[in-house]
Amino acid sequence: MALTATQVSNTITVKVNVQENGTNLALANPTNVSMILSDETGTRYIKKTATVTDASTGEISLTVARDDLVAAGVWSVQVEYTDGTFQGRTEVKEFRVEPNIRSITG
Repeated sequence: MALTATQVSNTITVKVNVQENGTNLALANPTNVSMILSDETGTRYIKKTATVTDASTGEISLTVARDDLVAAGVWSVQVEYTDGTFQGRTEVKEFRVEPNIRSITG
């Protein structure tokens, strides 16, 4: 699974491409698509309905509020979906959330 995470203003969009042996996997009729995000401690857990943005490349995305990923550290992401007779989850991928830099006034 290929992964990108980008922040625009107060939202973060996580995009993944479902892959098999390193090649993007076209999805014929994906349903029940959700993305699961969890911080490294397991105290932050998000599971939301995701959007298939390009079925031909297996691209799935989820936009969350910036504050949803407030915990700095390593996060895990996994996609759960049904496509034809397949019902299951992708492999788990990790990405890093950096702490915010706060200005100090004095």
